[in-house]
Amino acid sequence: MLEATCFNDWFYGTSYDSLNKNKINIGIFNPEGIENLLLHKSKINLTIFYIKCSDKERLIR
Repeated sequence: MLEATCFNDWFYGTSYDSLNKNKINIGIFNPEGIENLLLHKSKINLTIFYIKCSDKERLIR
């Protein structure tokens, strides 16, 4: 596993097998998931974008 985390009492994870070497792989992660992915940055090409918005904006969307 590249990363695994618990969010709102649900467990999520990303395995090496879920990545496609011939495509761009996109994921949405919480901060703990990002920290776990950074431990494997020598094995994967990783670009991180942080999007900050208000709680109200997230609820509306």
